[in-house]
Amino acid sequence: MIPKQNAYIRIALIIGVFLALFFIGRLALFIIYNNNFSELSLNQILFGFIHGIRFDASIIITFIGIPLLFMCLPHRWAASRIWQGLILWFAYLVLIGFTFLMIGDLIYFGFVQRHAGPEITLITGDMELMLDMLLNEHRIALIIFVVATITGGLFWRRLFIKKMATPQRSLPRYGMIVIMFLAIIIIGRGGLQYKPARISDAFISGSTASGYLTLNGPFAIFHSARGTRPVTKTFMPQPEAVMLLRQQITTPNEKYIDDDYPLLRTAAVHPNAKTNKPNVVIFLLESWDAIHLDYFRKQQGLKPYSVTPNFDALVEKGRLYTHFYAAGMRSMDGIAGILAAIPTLPGTPYIGTGMAQNRLSYLAEFAKEQDYSTLFLQSSKRGSFRLDSVAAKAGFETYLGAEDILPAHKNVPEKEKWGVWDYSTFMMAGKLFAEQQKPFLGFIFSSSTHNPWRVPAKQWQKFPERNEQNKYLNSLYYSDWALGQFMAEAKKHQYFDNTIFIITGDHISGFEMKQNHLPSRYHIPLLIVGPGIKPGLDHRIGSQLDITPTVIDIANWKTTHSSVGRSLFDNTDIKRRAALGINGHIVDIIQDKSWLSHNLKQRLDAHIGNKNITTDKLEKQLLATHQVVMKGILENKIYRKIPQKTASISPK
Repeated sequence: MIPKQNAYIRIALIIGVFLALFFIGRLALFIIYNNNFSELSLNQILFGFIHGIRFDASIIITFIGIPLLFMCLPHRWAASRIWQGLILWFAYLVLIGFTFLMIGDLIYFGFVQRHAGPEITLITGDMELMLDMLLNEHRIALIIFVVATITGGLFWRRLFIKKMATPQRSLPRYGMIVIMFLAIIIIGRGGLQYKPARISDAFISGSTASGYLTLNGPFAIFHSARGTRPVTKTFMPQPEAVMLLRQQITTPNEKYIDDDYPLLRTAAVHPNAKTNKPNVVIFLLESWDAIHLDYFRKQQGLKPYSVTPNFDALVEKGRLYTHFYAAGMRSMDGIAGILAAIPTLPGTPYIGTGMAQNRLSYLAEFAKEQDYSTLFLQSSKRGSFRLDSVAAKAGFETYLGAEDILPAHKNVPEKEKWGVWDYSTFMMAGKLFAEQQKPFLGFIFSSSTHNPWRVPAKQWQKFPERNEQNKYLNSLYYSDWALGQFMAEAKKHQYFDNTIFIITGDHISGFEMKQNHLPSRYHIPLLIVGPGIKPGLDHRIGSQLDITPTVIDIANWKTTHSSVGRSLFDNTDIKRRAALGINGHIVDIIQDKSWLSHNLKQRLDAHIGNKNITTDKLEKQLLATHQVVMKGILENKIYRKIPQKTASISPK
């Protein structure tokens, strides 16, 4: 006869298995990405592992706490194999789900150096791409996972093969269930504190690295998917916050219009500027970062990869910004930063999932005010990350996705699942540009340098594809070739001589990121080439948030805008320039050899490399920016159209 198992022992075994899984996951994170945690002392490491149990237990109990209570009901039917089996196999499915999320999060951590965050809500925007990557690039890992799941199920069954014992008296058991229910509430909310535990609470030590070690993937993903509430805290009096932000983003020819819209300002035309309107073409290149481009590698004493010869040739003819940074870690951060000049603050929706409800300062709308044609092309499918809707809202009259772009390669199949090759997109863009009968704004978003980093043929396999970085370098080599082909073809057409080309990346690739060096998380190239642009190197700090005001400036448009940035051609108070970056639930700021991280509860990491900058000043600038922008978003007072003849208020 098989001996019976006590309900409390069974529950303890289940929770023990879950906690062991989370411990293994945290240990794997620590070992695989040891460089990320090298700055931590032994006490901080131990704190991360011990404090992490709070978040592990919280997510575990959130999913299986109530079912475990039903396992303890003092009735014969509740002790039956059917009832117990339903609960046990539900718990096992949750265990497998957590394992899948932890593995995915572990892989993702290598690209963005943090756990999965708010971008998890964007997965539904491109499920076909996600499934393609899973079934093709990670097929072997998926098979191993399925086999492990089946094998684990056999062990799980053996672990709980004993029949559940039925208690002799029901009243004490109900009393224990009440106690357990209270425990579930406390553990599920992460303790007895005033508010339930959230992602930001993992950073209580003040160290970013310690916070990442404390967190686990399922907790971060679950709370990000639920939606993080925006931080609406008033860090300082609003007039002071507005003053600090305006001092940073205002150029001499701009004047503010409405105190209720603190970012809204006019941009006066330059009196001595040429009257012809230049075309503007913006290349947003997927995962192009600075560290893989030869100029930046040579500056750091690194061996060149020689995969971007066409970009390097353009550097000789244009203005290269050596300290230019992405607005975030994901493509949608960059798109919002460039097209609407606004950061995607923690707790706010992405531009394709709700941000568009706000009245924003859209670059393409300003172009249309100047009687420009506006065109948007992307290599991915038309509805990828809802960019078809984003483009329409942002003011683009013409929009093409992969379904609309004709293949340009000969005897080379287009990508199977998720788009077309960059060469096809670039050639189609050039064809459309040549057909325009008036000035135009073109926006081209590439995709060939996106994971899984495929290339059309062996001629672009410069490196043996033994690892992920080599695959990325080959895709970069191909994308650069496509860029060179576009420029060569563009020179044959009349529009070329009157076109300003702005070439930048959407975010870093995740390879060769410097540990404990915050700027390397955001460092991307920016090259501006065209008539009136003085070639050379420019070492001022800039970000994607500066592109809209820069275009307004160099195209000499008279308009009103609400950019959270300023023209890269404004030479006043250059040392005050700063770049804001959003890394999940953390806000970063970079300014003149200095940087600081903040989770909007407390200061995390900081580095000061300029004697004129203090940690307190940098923190205050970051918080002022967040406060003004967040208030504008919540009140829908970022931007509104203003009649051209409007009295202005003080620009300070």
